[in-house]
Amino acid sequence: MKNVSTIICIVIIFLSGLGCAPGPAGIDGTQDISASRQAADSYQSAERVAETVADASDDVGEGNSASVSEEYVQILINARQFEYDPSDVAVRYGDNVMLTVTSIDVGHGFALPDFGINERVPPEESVTFIFIADKKGEFDFFNSVYSGKDWKKMRGTFTVK
Repeated sequence: MKNVSTIICIVIIFLSGLGCAPGPAGIDGTQDISASRQAADSYQSAERVAETVADASDDVGEGNSASVSEEYVQILINARQFEYDPSDVAVRYGDNVMLTVTSIDVGHGFALPDFGINERVPPEESVTFIFIADKKGEFDFFNSVYSGKDWKKMRGTFTVK
């Protein structure tokens, strides 16, 4: 099975490279590659979602929207005015994490600074983050983008056991 995972990774890397053709330059002369990066992330996310093999909520905590694939612990968080659901998630130290945040209504932000994450989540879209849970403890995540009067109340805890 490890060989299959290696082959999938190679194919994904190859296909990701195909979407990197020069595009229109931004105001500062740099290329905007966010669309091709999002397409590659979506493709990778779809591949890994297809490989999901077991529900891991018992292993990482009650009430989590988490599952284990052969490569990643998947966490699904919905963002809506003015909460994250779930607002508390947990993984094990060393887990490869695939965290997907979906905005149900308006644009939101998602920041988990201890893992280098701070990204805008467009209205009714999803953004996926892939990282290693390489620090133990409880870490705050929060809305980093104005999304209405109570936007600063959108908070949660990411726990690494």
